[in-house]
Amino acid sequence: MVLRQLLTLMQSIIFATSAVDTKMNVTVFQFPPFITVTEGESVTLNCALDIEGTPILVGAVSWTRGKPDGYKLDDSPFYAARLRKSDGDSFAHNRIFINISDLIEKDSDTYYCRVSVMGREGRDGNGTKLEVKRKEAEKNSGNNNSLLGLGGAVTLLVIIVMVLMFGLIQQNKAILRLKRDLGATNTTYAVPNLQRTTQVRSNRGSDQKTSICNAKVSTQQKRTMERDPSHVEYATIY
Repeated sequence: MVLRQLLTLMQSIIFATSAVDTKMNVTVFQFPPFITVTEGESVTLNCALDIEGTPILVGAVSWTRGKPDGYKLDDSPFYAARLRKSDGDSFAHNRIFINISDLIEKDSDTYYCRVSVMGREGRDGNGTKLEVKRKEAEKNSGNNNSLLGLGGAVTLLVIIVMVLMFGLIQQNKAILRLKRDLGATNTTYAVPNLQRTTQVRSNRGSDQKTSICNAKVSTQQKRTMERDPSHVEYATIY
């Protein structure tokens, strides 16, 4: 790998020395502008040169992420085992590409191709936007888990509401029973006035005659029902 890079560099230096005065105009463009793939798949990003003037046989290519001078993929351990680039022969035939395998959702970004030729300043491509979507199975699994969690929460809430309603109903029944018991306990009634005629005997005078006086006794009774049955009577004599 190192030997190949050194060889490419030497070729660039030799070609640049021999053609330093050569006039040319290089435009770098990338295609397609937008790619959508699924996690676990691989993707190939293409880069091509539009050359005006002397054809270019050698050059250097680098790839960045996020912006033209952004995160370099060549030096990244995150891409080291998943990255495959075009070689010098492909460059000579204007076939520049990069392949990224085992894609994950975090790979979603815009990728830029930079090409340097003849020792000149590098030219950047227009960028390719890569979107990596999650697998449908994982999406459905996540949705199912969310639905199960939501269903469990709703079921628990319904059970709690039913328990509270049952408790309130039982409490209301107990209060009504207590009120009925208290009403029956505190019920009072009065017995109609009873008029009694009582004969009172008295001995007056020396003749020991007996006289009888009639007196009316008005008795008023009031009875109160209690848990311990009892009654109270009182009489008014007049």
